[in-house]
Amino acid sequence: MMFISGIGFISGEGIGLQALRQTCASSSPAPEIDDEIIKSYKFPRDLRRADRFSRLCMIAGNEALKGSDMETDNCGIIVVTALGPHETTFSFLGDLIDYSGAEVSPTKFSHSVHNAAAAYTSIFCGIDAFSLTVVGFDNSWAKGLLAAEIMLEQQQADKVLLIGADEKKTAGGTPGKTR
Repeated sequence: MMFISGIGFISGEGIGLQALRQTCASSSPAPEIDDEIIKSYKFPRDLRRADRFSRLCMIAGNEALKGSDMETDNCGIIVVTALGPHETTFSFLGDLIDYSGAEVSPTKFSHSVHNAAAAYTSIFCGIDAFSLTVVGFDNSWAKGLLAAEIMLEQQQADKVLLIGADEKKTAGGTPGKTR
């Protein structure tokens, strides 16, 4: 049996449960998350290099923990996403095409790995158990819930922080450039 202990939410409407209520009540799609919303959140200095996708995951994870009484000992993290850090990945690939392999950013490459966001979230939230990223267009949230259930049944963790995150690319965005 699983139960929800806390919910962390970030959208173009803002951060927190009030933003979730506004998003759910609206008949139109949520606006893209403004970078000012992300910048308003305080991140430790050692996490300053995190890309936008990782920051979204860290905010969602932290908000979920704040809204619950959940302790982080023996807690796993599962990040569910349809596209992962696609902006960072495409930016890295664009740099690889435009420059020689020796001139591309190793940090940008490491952030293009789907599980980087889970690692950043683990550090930010003080969680040191397992992490997993579930990526897919079809039923990814259901697959994340199933993975959490299996981890709990197999006693790999006492609790699981399940995060769903995706960046939304605007029509005005620059291909190959991370905002």
